[in-house]
Amino acid sequence: MQPVLREGSEFEDLKSVLQNLDFESNFNAKKVRLDNIPNGDFKFPHGLNTAPSGRIIIKQISGGVVTDSETPWDDKYIYMNNAGTTIKSLIMIVLR
Repeated sequence: MQPVLREGSEFEDLKSVLQNLDFESNFNAKKVRLDNIPNGDFKFPHGLNTAPSGRIIIKQISGGVVTDSETPWDDKYIYMNNAGTTIKSLIMIVLR
């Protein structure tokens, strides 16, 4: 039985596209890095120009418990709360 996809131009193009997929371009999102987040409420710009629909934390260095604030997100900022110790670094994807 022969493979469905044979090596060649179309296969190589598809392979290249699939290997270079990233979350930001495929989900209309922005990757945001925050450093030295103290305990308590904080806000940060997200760059989407519309209120985000959600967020996914993909990396956090050091302690802290990050939750959404009671303040609604808007077209410029996300409002969150750190209920723990200072967070050294936090990387998240903010979804449109």
